[in-house]
Amino acid sequence: MKKNNSSSIRKRIHFTYALIYLLVCIFILGVFFALTTYRSASVFEQTGSSLTGMIASEAERSGVGSDGLRVYLISLRSTYGIREIYIVDGNGTVISGTTRITDGIDALLSKRDLLVKYFPQFSGISDGSYFFITETVLDSIPVRLIICFDASGVYASQMYSLKTLVTTLLCGFFVFVLAGSYRMNRILAPIREMTEVTKQISAENFDLRLDVTHTEAELNELAVTINDMIDRIQISYDKQKRFVSDVSHELRTPIAVISGYGSMLRRWGKDDEEILNESIDSIISECENMKELVEKLLFLTRHDNDTVNFDMRPVDISELVATTVREEGMVHPDFTFELDCESGIIFNADETRFRQALRIFLDNAVKYSTDIKLVEVTLKRLGAGFCLSVKDHGIGISNEDLPNIFERFYRADTSRTKETGGYGLGLSIARIIVENHCGIIKVRTKEGEGSEFSMIFRNINATSPSASAAKPEEQAV
Repeated sequence: MKKNNSSSIRKRIHFTYALIYLLVCIFILGVFFALTTYRSASVFEQTGSSLTGMIASEAERSGVGSDGLRVYLISLRSTYGIREIYIVDGNGTVISGTTRITDGIDALLSKRDLLVKYFPQFSGISDGSYFFITETVLDSIPVRLIICFDASGVYASQMYSLKTLVTTLLCGFFVFVLAGSYRMNRILAPIREMTEVTKQISAENFDLRLDVTHTEAELNELAVTINDMIDRIQISYDKQKRFVSDVSHELRTPIAVISGYGSMLRRWGKDDEEILNESIDSIISECENMKELVEKLLFLTRHDNDTVNFDMRPVDISELVATTVREEGMVHPDFTFELDCESGIIFNADETRFRQALRIFLDNAVKYSTDIKLVEVTLKRLGAGFCLSVKDHGIGISNEDLPNIFERFYRADTSRTKETGGYGLGLSIARIIVENHCGIIKVRTKEGEGSEFSMIFRNINATSPSASAAKPEEQAV
């Protein structure tokens, strides 16, 4: 089907250019015929004008109806390549001429073709004659002078030139078709090469790219665009592949644990109460881990499908932050949480989602802290909005990891397990929540000294996500 489409395009282009060529040929033939006919007519007109003066002189000397004028007209016929000469009065009666006509001159002229009938300066090409017709005065008598020139030689020359031109144009047409076909193949060759390379690109062979070094400007732009598209597809495919791999990896561990404890219970757990309790606790723990993972994956999936609903209503952010930080301090009594919070900040938000995002940053601050178990939380007004920041004094984030920390299942410290480092989904979820509250995330970090995550909301009255919600700003200090 694709070959037929390509062939169809080639045929349409050939047909278009062939039609243009034929129209040009017809135009050339028409111009040639018109110019040669006009040139021949001009010669006959000039000769006819000269003969008109000579006949007028002879008519004054011999008389219009005399035999002397008729003899003179006959003598002109052989000298100037004339077939017939007629002098006609106002009634259409032939007064004098090279031959005698009984039917009148109008009967003779009516035999000519339609073109000559309405344009008397030209004769029918087929009969090889040219009629020169003029109104003049001979011997004080108004008459019409008709000179019929023999145009057979001009006609033959004209037909020969026309046939030569037609033959040349036909030869040119075939040369044009052959050259056009060759040129068309040259033009379409890069497109065929692009098609072949594109066919070879697959999930297992994403490294192939179109050659952009030997293509012309328009095709070069197309090749670059296709390469960019393939790059984006490859990036998306790699993310999806890594996502599936990470999910499989995260689910493999709890399933293996549950399976292992189930086998242990089958063998010894029925008679050993300690093994029974340990197995039950581990199975419940792993089920909770899987439940947490599934809930996070469902949230991300709903976001990808634009089905996440945010219950926006006025929320006292100052109270929400204070409560959440106090609860986090109860969960982690070995940590010190310093809170610098301005009161009375009211914001249209989904309280549950907003608290979830704050807890993600607080949990990360705890997980990635080292000897200094201090977490600083600051809530300040910022113009028409506010800024909520969480700062830790932990391991920090390297410059290599910083651009990827919001990707799903990405962990800056790969040595951490899910107990200490989570699943790598928290920051992805937090970013989605912040962006759906018309906010951005700014990161300041220094490896070995800690990180500060700031949620910035520039419009405290915003109720829906901005179309221009920026990606999180990242800055390594």
